[in-house]
Amino acid sequence: MFALHLNGAPIPGSRFGTRVSLEDNNDGNISRLQVNGEVIVQVQNGGVLSLKNIGTSTVHIRIEVAGTPIDGAAMTIVQLDNDVE
Repeated sequence: MFALHLNGAPIPGSRFGTRVSLEDNNDGNISRLQVNGEVIVQVQNGGVLSLKNIGTSTVHIRIEVAGTPIDGAAMTIVQLDNDVE
């Protein structure tokens, strides 16, 4: 389970994820799970947005790049409006 936090506080409606046990299959391949979520939030200048694991267990986000396993995650931030005057 994950949630976005703004300046250390959880953002309402940003909690997402699922409790799924992933195990090696018979071919020796590790099953993969992609977790997606979205929320619209107003962030003031200087605000800090973070993605936090709010579940009860450690989550290993592992991918391979050029055959080398690494832990990774991605987040896309889209500016919908620039209300600066």
